Amino acid sequence: VTAFEKQLDLEQRLPADDADGDDGAGKIALARSLGGSDDAQGMARIRSAALEERSRRRFSPLHVAARQAQVAAVAARAAAAAAQVQAAHDALAGRLAGRLWLPPALAGGWLAAHRQTLATLAALQARLAATAEGFGALPVDDTLPAAAPREVAWSD
Repeated sequence: VTAFEKQLDLEQRLPADDADGDDGAGKIALARSLGGSDDAQGMARIRSAALEERSRRRFSPLHVAARQAQVAAVAARAAAAAAQVQAAHDALAGRLAGRLWLPPALAGGWLAAHRQTLATLAALQARLAATAEGFGALPVDDTLPAAAPREVAWSD
């Protein structure tokens, strides 16, 4: 998940390809150096939303679709893992039900491990969904060549 979040951050920060000689990114860099931070009062007057939008890199629809497919593949793995953990939780809860000799706190502790794993997986799935949305919100230019990006490198 972290690898995809970092890739999204990188792609969101890429400057526009200046094939037409537009120096919008240079104007923004100048404005940032003059204004200090993005929150400075003078910065709002120097940089317009249109200039900021023009300074962003555009991506092909295939690029965006490929990134979303990569995230979806990892999300599917997380969903499968969550289903396995949920099944293990339910099976254990079924075996523990009706065990009069078993202290409820002990049984609760055993089940809590599965619940913690499910909570962790749910948090990762939420981050993946947000990342997929972020890739979907990248600026698209239909005229760009349809080239699939290299897959995001990550380890299991």
